[in-house]
Amino acid sequence: MVTIEGMGEVCFELTDISPEAEIRRRNVLHRTSDAFLECLDELPAETQRIFDAKYSNAVIFPSMVGLRGDRDLRRRAPDVLRTLLSLPDGFEGSVAEAGIDLPPATISLCVYRTDHTQGPAFSSIGASFLPRLNIAALSNKFSKTYAVSGRCELLAWIGDGGIFHEEDKNEIPAVIASAIGNSPFDRVWLYEPASGYVQCFARE
Repeated sequence: MVTIEGMGEVCFELTDISPEAEIRRRNVLHRTSDAFLECLDELPAETQRIFDAKYSNAVIFPSMVGLRGDRDLRRRAPDVLRTLLSLPDGFEGSVAEAGIDLPPATISLCVYRTDHTQGPAFSSIGASFLPRLNIAALSNKFSKTYAVSGRCELLAWIGDGGIFHEEDKNEIPAVIASAIGNSPFDRVWLYEPASGYVQCFARE
């Protein structure tokens, strides 16, 4: 529960609607993201500027094998960055399927872009398979009852990922619209940490 000026006390119910597989792999995701961003910071300033411009709206999915730990990951990350720098501006999709050689120890490398992504961002979800979100976790929140005396709102977030499936983009607003009217929630917030994008759905 928090106190908001002009609104008083507001109770927030929280739910993570990340794919279950992503939740299990989140520790790996953080290590992968940190390793690539650290290597990116070590590049010359002009190279960093070029990379940031090429992938300002992108989430990059490298899938690597044969790594024995974080040291191996950091050793291989520069090879991936060099490959990404060599791709055409605006590239999206699978590097391998585009006929471009993958760097050593990399079995898949994909780039996905959205209008609201604040990139470059890195994720360790398998690049060739992006699981759908756990929308059941969202639906279940509407079917519960809550003992609160004041305003109640729902905050749903998507771990460290985003909404990449068109089905999810359509289903999430539909689920919220159909359920919020009979729910205890005055508003539902949807937060994508990877991009910083926030959507708000209010009861009419």
